Amino acid sequence: MGTLTVAQVESLAVSYVVPPVCQGQTVEVAYGADWEERIVVRRTHDRSDGRVSYEWASAEGIADEEQWEPWNHPPQLRAGAEWREVAE
Repeated sequence: MGTLTVAQVESLAVSYVVPPVCQGQTVEVAYGADWEERIVVRRTHDRSDGRVSYEWASAEGIADEEQWEPWNHPPQLRAGAEWREVAE
C-alpha cells in the first residue's frame, strides 16, 4: 500500500488505544490496527490546539505483532520499517 489519505484512515475499522506511557499528555498518541487491511495506525492528538494527525505502518513492520497489546505499550517497528505520514 503506497499512500493513505485521512478519509481512508478514518474509514478503517480501527479502535484507538492510548498506551499507559502516552496517557495524560498534552500531545496524546494512540494506536489502532485494522488487521484485515494489515495496517497499524498512530494517531497524534495535540490537545493544546485540537490538531489530529495520522501515520501508518504495515502490520508486517511491527516487530512484536503477535504479542502487541496496545493497552500495555506502543508497537515496536522492525528494522527498516517506518511510520508513513497520511496525506490530507
